Amino acid sequence: MEAAQGLAAYAALRLCVSVYLLAKTMPPGPLRIDLRLAWEQLVYTAPLALSIGSTVLNRHVDKWIVAALIPSAFGAYVFAGQEVPLVPVLGNAMGTILATRITHAFHSGDLTRARAYWLAATSRGALLVGPVTVGIILCAPEAIRLFLDPVYVVAILPFQIYSAILLHRIMAYGMILRAAGKPRTLWFASVFLLVMNVVFSIPLTYLLGLPGTALGTLLAYIINVVFFLYCVAQVMQSRLADVYPWRRYGLILCAATASAGTAWFVASLAPDLASQLGVKLIVYAVGYWLLARALGVARALPEVPDDAPSFSSDLGAPLNAAR
Repeated sequence: MEAAQGLAAYAALRLCVSVYLLAKTMPPGPLRIDLRLAWEQLVYTAPLALSIGSTVLNRHVDKWIVAALIPSAFGAYVFAGQEVPLVPVLGNAMGTILATRITHAFHSGDLTRARAYWLAATSRGALLVGPVTVGIILCAPEAIRLFLDPVYVVAILPFQIYSAILLHRIMAYGMILRAAGKPRTLWFASVFLLVMNVVFSIPLTYLLGLPGTALGTLLAYIINVVFFLYCVAQVMQSRLADVYPWRRYGLILCAATASAGTAWFVASLAPDLASQLGVKLIVYAVGYWLLARALGVARALPEVPDDAPSFSSDLGAPLNAAR
């Protein structure tokens, strides 16, 4: 009850602060409601709201499946079935930065510029997300045993499997569909992910226990990412091969996997958990740096296009009007 009351107080405070900031930043003058524009906004945002609801459900549905089928392991899986927050933030931050520019490119019919923004962002996101995610999976056994209660040892393998979901977080995929004016497709993708998660997780939980639940969620995400990329290719009028840094990301994952294998072998010779964790971190970091340089994964990154002249003028017009 205290936790629920705290969340309610946080929501009320956030509402008050949001209303204050909105009042301070909106241009002065009487409020005018354009019913046609309001209807257009409702039609556009309703599928987005539904997709957010489906996304929230998807974050918890695997936990509910474990609670129903293996209630004694619910606490351990709640810990295991979490994405390390740092990694998704990277892709979401880049998506936020480029959202207005990609939206403008779509509205201007400049699909080449939109694709250039997208490839520049995903290529740079892969440089960070790939090695960080593999490093998390590599170091999870020692870190969990060292820093958490022994009851969480059962969560090591599910956590490693679930963490593989982070590999696709190199960019905010839904941003492209919003920019292209495809909110209904975004809603369908979120519902599709939810359905696939249930379809895979229930039988795999019966067969494999907690690792099966994590594996079911991972399989659902893999299928969903392929669907998202197909939609991105469609709205950009490109081939699937041209809307993702396949070769670069493949080299990144090869370098990370090879370095992780070497680090795991060397660490197995260390005498205790703390030493094993330290050895893994050092060997993995050095090995990946050397292999990444040898493979040239950061070489010839796609350039970030300069802003189109119309972008600055379109952005400045409402600001000047407000002033």
